[in-house]
Amino acid sequence: IANTEDSSKYDAYIVSEKEIYAPVDSSNLLSLITITSVEVSDGIYGSFTTPASVQSINFNNAFNTTKVKSMSSMFAFDTRLSILDLSNFNTSQVTDMSIMFFNCSALSTTINIMSSNITSYAGMFDSAAKESGAQITVNYIADASTLVDNMIATKSETSNVVKGNEIQ
Repeated sequence: IANTEDSSKYDAYIVSEKEIYAPVDSSNLLSLITITSVEVSDGIYGSFTTPASVQSINFNNAFNTTKVKSMSSMFAFDTRLSILDLSNFNTSQVTDMSIMFFNCSALSTTINIMSSNITSYAGMFDSAAKESGAQITVNYIADASTLVDNMIATKSETSNVVKGNEIQ
């Protein structure tokens, strides 16, 4: 479908009555074409690395993370990604968040840490949220307060990563 704002671009939609599953290794899944935003309306499961052109991702409650144990490298190197809604990500089973936001220099988001069982988080915020206006806020359950302090301590000196609020 031709984009109404720019005739040199197209809006592409993938529609299915069934759930859509991303491959186990979804690296470069979207890199064949230039994409500036991704909106997932319902039912994609898996992790992926987006192409450098993606600036925003809206999962619309569709990215089921209730059984995810590793979010390692999930958004690493997404240097242009600036808008990411993780409000519905369930991190209660996650044990590995290492380099999750590595080099996401323009990113502004909030992540909820819902477990104190995360054992791998090295480099999680290294070179993240360092551009003007970018900020990552980390909310947490009471049991994970010290863990979140330790996670934030891994950030780069110029990264704007802050401890948010306790989740009730």
